[in-house]
Amino acid sequence: MAHFHALEQAKQPADYTIHLGDVYYAGASPDESRDFANWPAGGRGQFTLNSNHEMYSGAFGYFQELGLRFPLQQGTSYFSLRNANWLILGLDTAYWSDKYKLYMDGALGDAQTAWLKATASGWQGKIMLLSHHQGYSIDGSATTPLYGEVTAALGRAPDYWYWGHLHNVICYQPRNGMLGRCVGHGAIPYGPASILDGKPQVAWAETRSADDSQYPQRVLNGFIRLELNGMALTETLYDENGQRRWPLP
Repeated sequence: MAHFHALEQAKQPADYTIHLGDVYYAGASPDESRDFANWPAGGRGQFTLNSNHEMYSGAFGYFQELGLRFPLQQGTSYFSLRNANWLILGLDTAYWSDKYKLYMDGALGDAQTAWLKATASGWQGKIMLLSHHQGYSIDGSATTPLYGEVTAALGRAPDYWYWGHLHNVICYQPRNGMLGRCVGHGAIPYGPASILDGKPQVAWAETRSADDSQYPQRVLNGFIRLELNGMALTETLYDENGQRRWPLP
């Protein structure tokens, strides 16, 4: 579950807050209502994405929650926002994922692919993509099949792509004109990912201990804040205590 932190939201209210999926443990209605009980709503609205965990209960809890707390989505699991400079695309990469692989690999499906093509057709500005499943392998050494589906539908790579799924925060080096970010570190506790050590495509990942006596291996959880100003984007990653972590202070 990657999201904006309530303390930071109180200090600097966001226009929109966006949840990138994973309500534990199976996205059932009680799980959804508990996870979103203290969700920091944006001043203009909020969105939530479908994920493998939501699909474990058939996504019934997820779609019920859409009607209760996320009216801007009008009952749909994917959405778009745009202004003069930016097209923001929130995808459902779980609904059409292979159930026999436990929805672990992202997929678009025919209907969403057609929507993505139509929505981005003729767009000349910047594109930001939001999804639950990832566009890169964890160490950034390869792209995923989902990356191929997305770029085929768009006709190019998005300028920015933010995903969750992995319980990490990983900032990747630019690739094919795209900045990719894994911001799944709002999820259940995780430890340092040694697989990322020394990988050339990894610009930064969280390794600082959370000093958690119950989970000694846990590194800091956190969230990301994005600010758009014309064609420019400023991204700031915060830890669970509201301290800036990336770009490094």
